[in-house]
Amino acid sequence: MVTFDEVAPGTYAVTAFHDANDNRKVDKRWFGLPEEAWGVSNNVRPHVRAPRFDEATFELPGDGRKIEIHVD
Repeated sequence: MVTFDEVAPGTYAVTAFHDANDNRKVDKRWFGLPEEAWGVSNNVRPHVRAPRFDEATFELPGDGRKIEIHVD
């Protein structure tokens, strides 16, 4: 679990990935697809492209919000 403090209310999208080999980057396959596990807010997983910002956005109210991202 990760907590972000003092984030202003607004529209956001979040990306997370598991850096399995600890090289501090997302390793990609030949066509640019990630080799390591990743996920985005709203758990959008298009098959042949990266998720768009508008697909992954969520509203953050002033009192905060909890979201869950599946990293596969």
